[in-house]
Order: sequence, then structure tokens, then C-alpha cells
Amino acid sequence: MSDKLNKNVDQEKTDYDGTDTEVPLVIHHPANADAANSREQREFPQNHIKPSFQFLCTTLLWLWKGIISNDGLWIAAATIIIAVANIKYTQYAAKQWTEMRESNSINREALESVQRAFVSEAPISITRIDDRKTAKIVGWSVSFSWVNNGSTPTKDMTSHVSVRAEHTPLPSNFDFPDEWNEGQPHIATPTFIAPKATAGSFSFSLTEGALDQVRAGTYFINVWGRARYHDIFVNSPEHVTKFCAQLKITGIPGDPRTIIPFQFDMCPQLRSTCADTECVDH
Repeated sequence: MSDKLNKNVDQEKTDYDGTDTEVPLVIHHPANADAANSREQREFPQNHIKPSFQFLCTTLLWLWKGIISNDGLWIAAATIIIAVANIKYTQYAAKQWTEMRESNSINREALESVQRAFVSEAPISITRIDDRKTAKIVGWSVSFSWVNNGSTPTKDMTSHVSVRAEHTPLPSNFDFPDEWNEGQPHIATPTFIAPKATAGSFSFSLTEGALDQVRAGTYFINVWGRARYHDIFVNSPEHVTKFCAQLKITGIPGDPRTIIPFQFDMCPQLRSTCADTECVDH
């Protein structure tokens, strides 16, 4: 038996050529290894997020407790809120006040523009002068006056009317100064005009001979005047009205068929008739 065993061993030694026979290596994994790895990967974010979220909530809760327990902080916050609210309210109130003042100013201007006194030249009054014995026309009486077209009376009004009759027309650059008769004081006439009323009459006479010369173009008669006044409203600016009228023949003087043989037209000079800011020297 031992001889047979030794023979087999010797035979194996004789047959061995110095190389090792490759033996396949088989690794056996647990059946549930893939499932475990997959579960671990899914649970990894949750295992880290949950503690982080708990830490954040704990921190916020701690801060909130610190805030609500700090009376000084609440008072400071309330003071800031009240200050901001007051600033916003002040800005809003200031804006409303400005808009209200602008609205009141516009309404006042509109009221004053409608209700204020407005003085202008009244229609010219022309009256025939007859000879008492012969009943023939010997001349004409002409009257200029002022009319207040406004709904309130004038205040501190003065007026003056000038007349010039000469053989040459007024120059184009004539500035229409106040002129006075010889011996007359150089003082404008104080005048008061009620609403829708007329006052401040200025009169002079024309002869038939003077009208004949005007008709012949050798005589020129011009009348101009100015009125300065205030309104009854507070802080009323000074108003001014100016006019100039030039006599023009429209009929035959002395002809009984002619009711009034002349009229007054506006002077051709620039700004001879104006009001307020339209006047050059106002």
C-alpha cells in the first residue's frame, strides 16, 4: 500500500513541469449588498439635512426668544416705525397743502378776474348847441367819461383827459403825456366808480368853424386820457387804462339833414389805446 502511494507521489513529481495550474477565484457577494448600498445613498441627504434643519430652527427660535424678551429692542423698532410714518404723513400733508394753496390761488385769480373792477372809456357823448334866437347849430359839446364794467368798485382811482387841437397831426412816436390848461393844477382827478357805473366826465366844445377846418384837412383834434386804479381785493396790483381818439368828419357841418357830422376814431399811434400790461409804461 505504501509502495503504491509513493509511486503515485513520484509519478506526480515526474509529471510536474514547474508551472502552477490557474484556479479561478470566485467571490461571493451578499445577495442584499446592492440594495443596502442603494438605501444608504438615498438616506444620506436626509441624514444630513434633518440635523441642519433642526439646527436652523433652533437658532431662529433662540433669536426670536431673544427679540421678544428684549423690551428696548421693541421700543426702538416701534420708535423707528412711528418716525417713518410721521415723515411719510408730513410729506403727504405738505403735498396736499401745496396743492390746496395752488387750487385756492387759481380759484382766487379766477374770481378776481371775473369780479374785479375794469375801467375803460365810456361811449362818447356828443350834444348839439343851438343858437337860442335863430335855432341854428353853432357848435357841439363833447364829453368823455370812464365806465367800470366790473362787478366791484374801484379803489384809489385817479384819471386825467387831455385834448389838443392844432394844424399838424400827432407824430407817430407821440407818447401821449398828461397836458393841462393854462393855470390848471397838474393834479390827476381822484375818481370813484361803482360797479357798472360811469364817472369822471371831461367836456369841451367844438365850433362849426373848427369842424370846417377838420373837414378841409387843415385842423386836427385829438383827445387822450388815462385812468389808474386798484381793486378792492387784497394785494391788488395797480391797473391802468389808456385811450386816444381822433376826430373824423362823417357828414357836412351845418347841414340839417346830418344829425352828427363827425365821430371819434382810435388814434393810429402804437399802444395809444391799451390796458394794464399792454401799455408800454406800465
